[in-house]
Amino acid sequence: MGTIRVGSGYEALRMADQKIREAARDTVNILAAKTRNEAISGIRGNFMLRNTFTEKSVAFDQARNVRDISQIRSEVGALARADYMARQEEGGTRRPEGGSRLAIPHANARGGSTNRPVRPSNLLTKKKVVRGVGGAGSERSRLIAQAFVAKRDKSLVSYKKTLFSVGRFTRKKSGGISFKLRPLYNVRFASTKTPAKPWLMPAAEKVAARGQEIFNSIVEQKFNG
Repeated sequence: MGTIRVGSGYEALRMADQKIREAARDTVNILAAKTRNEAISGIRGNFMLRNTFTEKSVAFDQARNVRDISQIRSEVGALARADYMARQEEGGTRRPEGGSRLAIPHANARGGSTNRPVRPSNLLTKKKVVRGVGGAGSERSRLIAQAFVAKRDKSLVSYKKTLFSVGRFTRKKSGGISFKLRPLYNVRFASTKTPAKPWLMPAAEKVAARGQEIFNSIVEQKFNG
């Protein structure tokens, strides 16, 4: 940083103190914005994104004017709606928000591709699961009874730790009944392990390396500009 000009007297010192605090605030805000952009860039390059929800959930709070320069701060990270990104950053265990099993979407729930988001019509929040239908009959007869109810009510069938949608019923020449089950969700696991895949700290460290340079430039503009 080059030489900066500061006048003499109380008023000049007061103004210099204010300019330094403003420079520190502006530096923190610039670093926060750059960290956010760098983090989003890293997310795009290292994660499978099925829509823009995760990117738009990365945000930062702007630092405000304060009396004490040590109180200047800004936070960068994922909003609460994307709290799963904290688990990606640090690693951890994923558990169901409700119930005892995770519902992991099958490609069918995503319209045939794991690269797509779950179709709105296949969201579990819009589906009921048929259970306890069929009485004490055979496994086959209970499944047929559950499938019939699920087809009628546009619900899902739980069978062998998988949730299925039900296709059309047909009657065989032999007199039997056939129908198709289409897997939508795997419900085999009570939890899964997520290995750490940092996306925020690398971005922050990369941007922080330019912190002094940015601060010096802003100070020179405020004093000499």
